Parts: sequence; C-alpha cells; structure tokens
Amino acid sequence: MRTLFDETTFGNLRLKNRLVRSATGENLASAEGHIPKDLIKTYTELAKGGVGMILIGFTSVAPVDHFREGLMRLHDDSLIAEYKELADEIHKYDCVAMPQLALGIYLKNTQDGRLIQLEPDQMDDSDIKEIIRKFVSAASRAKQAGFDGVQLHGAHGFVLSKFMSPAYNHRTDAYGGSTEGRAKIVIDIIKEIKKENPDFHVSIKINNSDYIPRGLQPEESIRICELLEEAGLDSVEVSGNGPCVDGIRPGHGEGFFAPHAVELKKHVNIPVILTGGHRSVEHMEMLLNDYGIEYFSLSRPLIHEPGLPNRWKSGNTAPSKCISCNRCFGTYGHECIFKTKR
Repeated sequence: MRTLFDETTFGNLRLKNRLVRSATGENLASAEGHIPKDLIKTYTELAKGGVGMILIGFTSVAPVDHFREGLMRLHDDSLIAEYKELADEIHKYDCVAMPQLALGIYLKNTQDGRLIQLEPDQMDDSDIKEIIRKFVSAASRAKQAGFDGVQLHGAHGFVLSKFMSPAYNHRTDAYGGSTEGRAKIVIDIIKEIKKENPDFHVSIKINNSDYIPRGLQPEESIRICELLEEAGLDSVEVSGNGPCVDGIRPGHGEGFFAPHAVELKKHVNIPVILTGGHRSVEHMEMLLNDYGIEYFSLSRPLIHEPGLPNRWKSGNTAPSKCISCNRCFGTYGHECIFKTKR
C-alpha cells in the first residue's frame, strides 16, 4: 500500500513525501518585494516541519501589482540574492521549493503618466507580450536564485485565470474565442520558460471551475490542462470555487476538489496535486490508494502546526486540530491564534 511518506519522482524532481505546502500570501514583504527576516523564519519553520515541497506564497511578476500590500516579487534582478537566501534555507531540510508566480492585476502606464488597470478584453498585443515577458523573466530569476521550479497562479480570478475563463475573456483574436485561444497566454508562458530553462519544473494552480454564469466549467478546465501538458507543463494543483461532492470524501469536508482531481487524472500524465481541507492521514491515503491522487497540498493545518508532517511520520497520526476558523488571515504573517509548537 502506498503511503504519504513514500519518496517519489515528481516530474524531474525527487520528493521525500507527498505533502506540499500550498502557496499562502503572508503579505510581509516590502513594497519593492524585499523579504523580511520574519518571512524567512516562517519558511524555515515549515521546511523543518517535514513537508516535502513548499510553494512560496503569491510572488508577483510586476513592480506595480498593488491589489494587496506586502506581496513578494521577482520583477527585478536586484531581488535574486535575497530569494537565493530563502531557497537555500528551505533546501537545508531536504525540501523542494518553488515560488508561485502571479499577476493579481495588470496596470499600464498611460501617456499622461497615469496607471490604468486593464482586463483581458482591453489589452492589445503589446500588453499580452509584456505579461508573457514578465512571467518568463521572473521564472529565470527564480532559476538563478536556486529554486527547483515555479508555479504559475492560474486560479482565483487573477490575470491568468481571467484569460482562461469565458466569463472574463471575450476576445476574438488568437488569445480568445475558444478553449485553445483562452489558454494561449499560459501556453506561451510555459513554452518560453522551457525554451530558456528546459529542465526547470513548471507547475500551475488552476480552478476546477468558476461556478459563475458563463464561467469556466470543469470539462474546459480539464481540456486546458491537457493543452498545458502538451506545451511542457510538469504538474498541476487543483483548486477552485466549486462545491464538494459526496461519495469520495467523508463528512468532514476533506478533499474539497477531489472529484475533479480524480477526473483530471484520467486525462493527463503529469502529477496532480489536490488542495482543499485535508486534515487526516487516513483520508489522504484513501484518496491515494483508491483514487490515484498522489500529492496533497495544505495551508491552514501547517499554519496551525508547522511540524505536522514530522508528527505524522513519527507515528502520531491524529488529525490536524485546525478548525478552519480563518482567524489566521487577520494576524501578522498569518499566525494561528491556537498555534501548536513543534
């Protein structure tokens, strides 16, 4: 029987277990994206805690992506050295590290010096090329900093997510009009990253669906993943906004998006990471052995107890005590108000 603590090959990487820390924006960076010592301490504690891979929280590819304060950034070469310090610190604990490259909003300079926000329908070819360039350049900086790969943020209504959704993308050119067209900006980003760094792992976080009128539907999300795999994508993390489906999960609300992940696995050959409500070894190993989901990403349980993977590996497999109160999102650096120390 397979377990959470099997050593596996994850694309071209080796993972010491199947547990992933899902990207979580702590919002502690400076306006320019510089990393404070508190943030390095947070990731060091997570790496010490035994997780197999850490997806570094929302890391903007742009200098003026201010939808939220405190964003990490990789838009400039001057940031490479301190991000290398972060990658090196995580690697000390036999833990894979990838920043989540993202663009929350796209802001363009006007001739009179103003910044205006543009949605996918309003962008011209130069805007789209600039977005692609920003992602590819940030990925090259991540490579120079010593990270093992990058995750593209293609979920939760941010720029790449909007391009892939028919609710937001009504373009009639090559970057819209069909599933292939709506996925093209992400396809181009993946191909360009791979052209510059062929062996660099590229993952994506993608919605299972939008669950809004005329939005992205599960079948189209799966088709987009097929297209991205053809372009060179190495893994995919399933997220989304949809309801749970009874039958695969017990009544504890674990594995929110498991039905979609199980269906996606039938259509792609790359690793699928499932996020959403994981709390127990028993449930994750059921999904692993009965449904073939091989990797599991967690956020709030690791905010509550960074050493949870080590505890589980030691034989104490009691479920996480995280109650999903979300009070952590109102604290400095997302600290759990009931945090369990290692």
